[in-house]
Amino acid sequence: MIYHIANSEDLERGRATGEYCCASLATEGFIHCCTAEQLSGVVERYYQGAPELQLLTLDPSALVDPPVWENTSGTEELFPHVYQAIPLQAIVDATSFEPDQLECLQMAHPYLSRSDAG
Repeated sequence: MIYHIANSEDLERGRATGEYCCASLATEGFIHCCTAEQLSGVVERYYQGAPELQLLTLDPSALVDPPVWENTSGTEELFPHVYQAIPLQAIVDATSFEPDQLECLQMAHPYLSRSDAG
């Protein structure tokens, strides 16, 4: 599994249209995703204080094209990037969370809490 942090408005729009899309697909050409191991760092760096977040659990095998693992930030860490809108059937789970409650979410989440998460 891979993960994407979405805002509620984008997710609701995706539910209405049948595929999830966010601003980064238009501005950067891809949708940012991460692994379970990368999630805490991503939330700490980019989402502190953000309201109404949704953690989307994505099944990479349900995407039209597989994610591209690459580094666009100048570090050695590779992140999965999705270069097309995400079909709703690829979204295995959507869970509301607040950035300061991420640890509780990780313990309770059906995929993040498993020892083989990722």
